[in-house]
Amino acid sequence: MGLLAEVINSRLFTTVRDSLGLTYDVSFELNLFDRLKLGWYVISVTSTPSKVYKAVDACKNVLRGLHTNRISPR
Repeated sequence: MGLLAEVINSRLFTTVRDSLGLTYDVSFELNLFDRLKLGWYVISVTSTPSKVYKAVDACKNVLRGLHTNRISPR
């Protein structure tokens, strides 16, 4: 699960921060999936008030893209 979180973190950072310039920082964290059959994830976004909703939408799009592509290497 740690590797999966790192891949998602990397994709979020390069897309939402570097490519789109919508955040100062973005991070992804998985919780309890390794210990239980359930868990949750947290995405933290640091942005300006005028860009925060666009940044959140961009994060959702990255996650949807990863789900669609089954996290294939770039």
